[in-house]
Amino acid sequence: MPEDVQLTMLRTMAGLENVEIIRPGYAVEYDFIHPDQLERTLEVKGIHGLFTAGQINGTSGYEEAAAQGLIAGINAAMRFSAKDQLILGRDDSYVGTLIDDLVTKEIREPYRMLTSRSEYRLLLRQDNADLRLTEKGHKVGLISEDRYGFFLKKKALIDTGIGSSPEITYQIEVEKMYAGYIIRQMRQIERFRTSRILRSLHG
Repeated sequence: MPEDVQLTMLRTMAGLENVEIIRPGYAVEYDFIHPDQLERTLEVKGIHGLFTAGQINGTSGYEEAAAQGLIAGINAAMRFSAKDQLILGRDDSYVGTLIDDLVTKEIREPYRMLTSRSEYRLLLRQDNADLRLTEKGHKVGLISEDRYGFFLKKKALIDTGIGSSPEITYQIEVEKMYAGYIIRQMRQIERFRTSRILRSLHG
């Protein structure tokens, strides 16, 4: 509201008849796209090559905007290069959860990404981010060959259970500690994927 309107409104309150405003309140108004109009790549349905990210998609927060911007930018580049686009699932990352929520659920207020929104947060740990996402990053050209080679060596050591550094030893220990829970969660993911495929086949 304009400053004079804010001042008039405040002065209608008992005890604030002579109040002065040092700094008026403000708000930013903007349009947004209904997220169900977005593909999982963050491309607008029916408008080839138009990708959106951030508040226009109905989210609130810098982190949410940055995460979407990264995915939208990658997919715009992949679209331009006629390469396969990057789609992250709920079990891949919190970014995947955010985008899946946006494009499949009816969002009634600005969306913030909370860890509690992910049913797979046991898998989405900070210690295994490279194991979950390096392969995907390499496929879209964001990971150098040197770094990718280092990742493959690390992954091989973890897979064989041979710890050659504190980082790898820690990763092996975590995987063993949570093995039963991780197996259970992987089964849940497989059931979810199967049900989603069946729903899509039946309209």
